[in-house]
Amino acid sequence: MASGRKSGFTFGEERLESRPRTESGGGGGGGWNSMASTSGFLDELAPATPAQPTGARWTSGTSAPFTGGVTPIVGDRSAFMEGDYFGLRDAKGLNESSDFLGGGGGSGAPLFSVPESAGKKRPRSSEEPDKDTSRLTLAHTQTTQNQQQNSRDVVKLRSQLSTLRRQLETEQLRAKQEHIRAERDLRKEKTRTEQEARRARDLDEEIARLRREKQRLEMEAVRTRQSNDAAMDRARRQVRDLEHAKHAEMQTLEDEIKDLTEEVRTLREALEIKIEERDEAKDAEDDSTAGDSREAALRAARASAQEVQRLQIALQGAQTSLKDARAQVEDQRVEIRALHEGSAVSGRVGELNSALHRAEERESRLRNQLTELQKRFESREDDSLMVEALRAQIRKLEAQRDDLTQMEAEYNALKAERREWSGLFGELLEAHGDVAPTEVMGVVRELQAEQRKIVRQLSAAQIQASKMTAARDTAADSVLGLERELAKTQRDLTAATERAEALERQTVFLESERKSLLRVIDTVSDEPYATLSKKQQAELAEDREARRADLEGLKANLAAAHERIRELESAARSDRVQGMSPAIARQRNKQLESTEARVEALQKENRSLEKRLDEALDRVAELEHDEAAGVINPSKTKVLHLTFNPERRALGASSDASAGAKDESAIVEVLRSEIADLKAQLKEAGGGDGGRGVGDPIKRHERLKKKFMEWTRTFKEAVYLLTGLKIDMMENDAQAGSGIKILRAKSMFAERGSDELRFRWNTESDALELLETEFARRIDEDVFAYLSNFKSVPAFLASLQSDLFSRQTVQT
Repeated sequence: MASGRKSGFTFGEERLESRPRTESGGGGGGGWNSMASTSGFLDELAPATPAQPTGARWTSGTSAPFTGGVTPIVGDRSAFMEGDYFGLRDAKGLNESSDFLGGGGGSGAPLFSVPESAGKKRPRSSEEPDKDTSRLTLAHTQTTQNQQQNSRDVVKLRSQLSTLRRQLETEQLRAKQEHIRAERDLRKEKTRTEQEARRARDLDEEIARLRREKQRLEMEAVRTRQSNDAAMDRARRQVRDLEHAKHAEMQTLEDEIKDLTEEVRTLREALEIKIEERDEAKDAEDDSTAGDSREAALRAARASAQEVQRLQIALQGAQTSLKDARAQVEDQRVEIRALHEGSAVSGRVGELNSALHRAEERESRLRNQLTELQKRFESREDDSLMVEALRAQIRKLEAQRDDLTQMEAEYNALKAERREWSGLFGELLEAHGDVAPTEVMGVVRELQAEQRKIVRQLSAAQIQASKMTAARDTAADSVLGLERELAKTQRDLTAATERAEALERQTVFLESERKSLLRVIDTVSDEPYATLSKKQQAELAEDREARRADLEGLKANLAAAHERIRELESAARSDRVQGMSPAIARQRNKQLESTEARVEALQKENRSLEKRLDEALDRVAELEHDEAAGVINPSKTKVLHLTFNPERRALGASSDASAGAKDESAIVEVLRSEIADLKAQLKEAGGGDGGRGVGDPIKRHERLKKKFMEWTRTFKEAVYLLTGLKIDMMENDAQAGSGIKILRAKSMFAERGSDELRFRWNTESDALELLETEFARRIDEDVFAYLSNFKSVPAFLASLQSDLFSRQTVQT
C-alpha cells in the first residue's frame, strides 16, 4: 500500500484498523490517539502533552494546591519521560485519562485510580503522605516501565513501517520503471507498426496507381489498335481503289502504246512503200520529169520525215508516261507494303507494350516489397512457430539419437553373439575336425526348428493364459455387475419399502377420513335416512360396501407388497451370506432378471395403487366439497314431501318458526364442527387442504426455495446492472454464528478478472471494514480519501467506479 492511505489493512500479522477518533475521559488529555492515517501514524503514536495547570509547581515534599483539589505527585519532574501521560486535572480526569494503560478509551482496567473523595478535605494522619508517596512512586515506576516498553514498541513499529515504506517505494519504483519500459516498448512497437503500415499503404497506393496507369495504357493501346485497324482498313480500301485505277490507267497506256507502235509500224511500212514507189518512179521517169519528181519526192520525204519525227516524239511521250505510271505503281506498291507491314503502328504499339512491361515490372517489384514487409511484420508471430518447429526438430533428433544408440547396442549385441557363436563353433571344429560345416548347419537348423516349436508352444500357452485371464476378468466383471444389480435391487427394494410405508400411511389416513366422513354422514342423515325409500337406502348401503371393498382391496395389495418385499429382502440377505462365485453367476443372473421383473411388476402395482388412492382422494375431496356446499346428487336423490301439506305448513309456520330455526341452527353448528374436525385431522395426517398427499409440504418448500433462488439471482443481476458491482457473500466457517460476514465486490470495469474488494461486515453493529487484497493495494490515494477522511463506503465505491470507468474510456 502507498503511504498516506487510511484503511484497515493487515501488515504481516498485525492489522491497523481505521476507526473514528474517540475522546477519552477528560477530553483526550492523555492516551493513544486514533491511527487514522499512515502518514500521521508516527506523529500520533506519541501521546498528546497536556497543558500544565496554572499555578502548579513541582517540588519535593511540598503539597501545593492544584486545580480541582488534586494532590500533586511527590518527586522530581525529571523522573518522567518526555510527554506527560497523565491528564492531571482532577481526580476523575486522572482515572479516565489512563486509557493507554487500560487498552484505550477507558475500556480496560486502569493501572491505578484516584478515589472520588480525593479532592475532598479530610483529616490526614502522619502516615498518609508516606503511603501516598510510596504508592505514587510505585505507579511512577510502573509508568516509566510502560513508557519504556511503549517507546521500544514505537521504535520497532517505526522500523517496521520504514522497512515497509522502503519496500513499497522500491516496488513502486520498479513497477513504474517496468511500466515506463513497457510503455516505451509499446510506443516503439506502435511507431514501427505505424511506419510499416504507412509504408504498406504507400505501396498499396503506388500499386493502385500503377494498376490504373496500366489500365489506362491498355485502354489507350486498345483505342490505338482500333484506330490503327480502322486506318488500315481505310488504307487498304484506298490502295485497292488506287490499284484498280492505276491498273486501268496502265491498261489504257499500254493500249495507247500498242496503238502508237502499230501506227509507227504502219507509217514505216507506208514510208517504205512510198520510198519504193519513188524509186520505181524515179527509175521509170527520165530526165524530163526528173526535176519535178525530185522536188515532189523531196517534199514527200520532208513530210514523211516530219510525220516520223512527230510519231517518234509521241512515242517517247507515251514511253515517258508509261514509265511515270510504272513508277507510281511501284510507289503505291511500296506504300501498300508499308501499310501491310504497319511499321508506324507497330512502333507505337511497341512503345505502349514496353511501357506496360515496365509498369508490370515495377508493380511486381512493389508487390515483392510489400510481401517482404508483410513477412517481416508477420515474422514476430511466426517466431513462436519457428521455436516450436525447432523444438520439434530437436525432439526428433533426440529420438533419432536414441534410435542410433539402440541400434549401436543391438549391433554390439550381435557382434558379441557372433563372437560367441564363433567360439562355440571353433571349439566344435577343433574337437571334431572331420565334421563338415553342412552337418553343423543341419544341427543348427534342427535346433532352430525345435526353438520355433518351443516358441509356438509358449505363445499358445500365453494365448491360453490370456484367454483364461480374460475369462477371469469377464467373470469378475460379471460378479461386479451382479453385485451392482444386487445393490440396485436393494435400492429398489428400499424405495418400494418406503413407498409401501407411504401408501400405508395414506391408507391409514384415508381410513380415518372415511370413518370421519361416515360419522358425518350418519350424523347428518340420521333423521332424513328414515324417510328415504328402501331403494335409496339399498343404493347408499351398496355405495358404502363398495368403498369398504375398495379399502379392503387396497389393504390386501399393500399386504401382498409387504410380503413380496420381505421375500426379496430375505433373498438378498441369503445372497450376501452365500456370496457370489463365478460358478453360480449365471444362475444369479437369471434370478436377478426374475427379481427385476418382479420389482417392475411391484412398481406397476404400486403405480396402480397410487392411481386408485388418488382417485379415492379426489372422491373424498369432492364429497367434502359437496357436503360443505350443500350440493345434492340429483341422480341418487329424490324430493320428499312431508306429511304436512302446504296449507297446514302455512298455518303452523307462525307457531313452529322459532323451533325450526333453532333446529336448523343446531344442525348447521354440528356440521361446521364436524368439518372443522375433519380439516384438523387432515392437517395432522399431512394431507393439507383439498386432500393432497403427504409429501406436499416438502414439495412446497422446494418450490419456495427455488423461487427464492431465482429472485435472489434476479436481484443480484439488477444490482450489478445498476451499480456495476457484483456482490457476493462468502462463507466463513470460523466466524459462523458470530455475526461477521465477508462481502466480495467485483467491478464490471476492472482490468483483470481477479481484481476484487473484500469487506468485513459486522451485522450486529452494521460496521464495514475494508480488508487487504491485491487490487486494494493498487487503488489511488485520492479514492481512499472518501474512506479514510469521510468514512463513507458508498462514496468510496462510487469514486472507484468512476476512476476505473475513466481508465477504460481512455484506453479504448
